[in-house]
Amino acid sequence: MLFRCISLGIAMLFLASCGQEAADNAAQDSPLVATVDNFEIHESDIDRELDLMPASLGHMRDRPDVRRKVLQNMLRQHALSHKAVTMGLDLDPLVRRKIQRAREDILIRELKRRHMRAIAMPDETAIATYYAAHKQRYAIPEMIHIRHIVVADRQTAEMILSRLKRKADDFNALAARYSIDEHTRQHGGDLNWFPRGTLDANLEAAAFALDKTHPLSKPVKTRFGWHILQWLGKKEHVLPPLAEVRDQVIADIRNDQWTHWVNDQLEQQHIRIVNPDYAP
Repeated sequence: MLFRCISLGIAMLFLASCGQEAADNAAQDSPLVATVDNFEIHESDIDRELDLMPASLGHMRDRPDVRRKVLQNMLRQHALSHKAVTMGLDLDPLVRRKIQRAREDILIRELKRRHMRAIAMPDETAIATYYAAHKQRYAIPEMIHIRHIVVADRQTAEMILSRLKRKADDFNALAARYSIDEHTRQHGGDLNWFPRGTLDANLEAAAFALDKTHPLSKPVKTRFGWHILQWLGKKEHVLPPLAEVRDQVIADIRNDQWTHWVNDQLEQQHIRIVNPDYAP
């Protein structure tokens, strides 16, 4: 058994060296473009860099200015990475872990790309069935648009509310003058559109109680201060028809298939969590 393992290891090293040798031979057959110390860059090296470009930019790969820019980037990358190695940065445990993580991320992305390419596109029946079973995933929730003025005490909040009700001042002007919310005060206190479950509970309850007829809230207390809210609009809950979300449904079907495949791979591994604190 030991002999077999050693033989297999030698065979794998031989195949790897053959592959590297073939790549080196291919590079040597390609015209030399530049050198950095003893490191050579050939036309084929630039081609491989261009292979990483998005397909939509493929028509640019033969442009001299693009190839020059790729070369300059390669020279820079090699010179700086070589400098890092001479400084011993590749021996730092944290750097080594980052390199390992980057390697794993690249391998996983490529694994997913190839696996997804092999997955057949779902037919119309599968698309319709999936949409029917996951409608809430595509639903657009009820949303409300409000703005607010936040102050430190209730007395100031009551004063601002009184001025707004009497239309003695503009909301924007009062927000700019009194609001302690630095992120929104210069934009009239606008909080934009948001669904339920995203704001402080007291603030959300007060906001969704407002409407066109009653657009101003009483002072609302949160950990941030006292708020005066103004209703600006509302969007009802909407379920888009399948035709509008068909592309997203297809993407979700395929991603679910990927997730199931990943889980299958994990189940085939001999995983043992020793520390019970980390048990799922």
